Amino acid sequence: MASAGSTDWEGMWGKGLKPGTAFDAAKPETALLAIIAGSGVTGLNASAEPLALEGQRAFVPGCGRGYAVGALSGGGAASVVGLELAPTAVAEARSYLASAGCAPTATVEEVRSPAGSHSPTHVQRSQQA
Repeated sequence: MASAGSTDWEGMWGKGLKPGTAFDAAKPETALLAIIAGSGVTGLNASAEPLALEGQRAFVPGCGRGYAVGALSGGGAASVVGLELAPTAVAEARSYLASAGCAPTATVEEVRSPAGSHSPTHVQRSQQA
């Protein structure tokens, strides 16, 4: 049971959250795309320097379905790791990344907490299918 003030992320994902519903935007954030060189998105901040992703590593906490993970990977990052609390979201993100052709440079890991706690203590690395 979730405590007062907490969010039951797995409960929301487990009900079959569809792309484009609730908090899922069905695409990477436009502001992120606007600073990834070669993304084709422009106009948000003409003075912003594009991200130099080639050979870099990136981290996306609370990555959801993995849209930002995929965008950073597609933008040339050598390695992108997303973290997610909900096991169903991890599965959805891995599926999305595989269908987008991002693996093996993009991965999503599940953050595990002790039972009843909402304070993650470590990342549980699991085998990807």
